[in-house]
Amino acid sequence: MEKWNRKTAIVTGASSGIGDAIVRDLVKYGINVVALARRMERLETLRDHLKDEPGKVIPIKCDVSDKASIDAAFEQIEKEVGTVQILVNNAGICLTHGMFGDDDDKIDEIISSTINTNFVALFSFDGLIINMEKWSGKTAIVTGASAGIGDAIVRDLVKYGINVVALARRLERLESLKDQLKDEKGKVIPIKCDVSDKASIDTAFEEIEKQVGTVQILVNNAGIGQFYGIFGNNDDKTDEIISSTINTNFLGQVRVARKAYKLMKKSDDYGIIINIGSVTGHNASLDFLVNVYPGTKFAVRAVTESMRQELNKLKDVKVRVCEISPGFVSTDLGGGSLKTPEIKAAFPMLKSSDVAQTVQFILMTPYEVNITELIVKPVGEKM
Repeated sequence: MEKWNRKTAIVTGASSGIGDAIVRDLVKYGINVVALARRMERLETLRDHLKDEPGKVIPIKCDVSDKASIDAAFEQIEKEVGTVQILVNNAGICLTHGMFGDDDDKIDEIISSTINTNFVALFSFDGLIINMEKWSGKTAIVTGASAGIGDAIVRDLVKYGINVVALARRLERLESLKDQLKDEKGKVIPIKCDVSDKASIDTAFEEIEKQVGTVQILVNNAGIGQFYGIFGNNDDKTDEIISSTINTNFLGQVRVARKAYKLMKKSDDYGIIINIGSVTGHNASLDFLVNVYPGTKFAVRAVTESMRQELNKLKDVKVRVCEISPGFVSTDLGGGSLKTPEIKAAFPMLKSSDVAQTVQFILMTPYEVNITELIVKPVGEKM
């Protein structure tokens, strides 16, 4: 959070509940917070409570359902702080009343105030700031760890004292990654594994259980994609691509998740399964051929929700599951085709480190919070 130190944030609905909690978190990191709400006396009390924190609270009265009040508040904000870098649009109301009652004037007032507060004034985003200390000393498994997104995730996790079992087909790359990160707080345990092959998964998890015993985090990242059609004339090649893509991107994720879950249960600790999907699992309309790749990513989204529902039925409240759908990422997917000048010119790209930071964001959430799905796109992406 150091990059936000001495920056300025605006938090609406700051006088109680979520808004109050967000203000308290932000000032701990040296962020100055303009606290907006209707109840000025509560804002001033909040400011007094937090006067010894690194950041300061600037209370300003504002009713976000009233345009004139917003205009007046922002005139004062510009006068007092000049510029801002963060907005947490938190203010909202919910009145328990139906839409088809007889009191037309009251219902119309409720509808108008709810829309004006929750929608017209806002583009909602609830802030969350938690640290990573709770995972220090824990063990993670990262598949597809030899390059790209997987490599970046491993590098991030070991910084926080998390020991990472790095799985991939290219063991020499994993060994090199281990050597590069030998001075970090967490250690890297490289194990060869081809997630498209059940026997390879079985062997890898025997080794994992032998070396580390239990795990708390799984990042199911391994995936392949080839720029090839479904209706080509080369039946053998097409069939091979279809099979390998399904076995890696879908069956591999399911099999690895099942194995990792057993080691999470064995630990009797909090755990999380993070499946890496893709925006193509939401929208398969592409300008180039990618075979069954989008289909496997749609399947990843569906099976992630199936896993979550099954955990609910098992009454397992310690293990969470979520899916991250990144947009285009500059990686070696498709034999490095995403790194060609033509593709880069046509599509904005995320960096592998962007996805790694998204994984970190998921891990920072409290144990009782389950972000079930998260879409991450580069600015300007049209999909």
